[in-house]
Amino acid sequence: LTAIYADVSQTQAALADRLRTPPDVPPPVYREYPFALAPDSPRYAAAATCSEQMIDGTVRDMDGQPTDALNITVWGDYLDAQTVPTGELAGQDAGRWRVTLSGPANRRVFVQLHAAGRYLSAPVELVFDATDCARNRATVDFVQIAPLQ
Repeated sequence: LTAIYADVSQTQAALADRLRTPPDVPPPVYREYPFALAPDSPRYAAAATCSEQMIDGTVRDMDGQPTDALNITVWGDYLDAQTVPTGELAGQDAGRWRVTLSGPANRRVFVQLHAAGRYLSAPVELVFDATDCARNRATVDFVQIAPLQ
């Protein structure tokens, strides 16, 4: 048994040495998304009626101007993923977007900005309470903080 224990200990030590990160490997570099939440976002308010839940917002460029040709994807509890464009393509004013959710429900929803197959913002988490008519509308505003590359 002593010989087996010694072999197992040597094998474990050898594996542990292999699993250690070599000292010359650089640390990972995390990239920043080119869009972030506006300082006062998200905001909750009452929607037009208590029988709906709505998410809307704006997208602004680095100069603070509304920008179009981007997409918003919304997904979460009791909700099929929905993608809507910003601005005129969505029938909205420049830089604006809106998604109406089906009926009130207790749900967690995520919103993310993207274009051309690339995510441009981190996902934003929203939480709705089916009985809270004073907070059944969430406004999520994105602002550009870095150039698109």
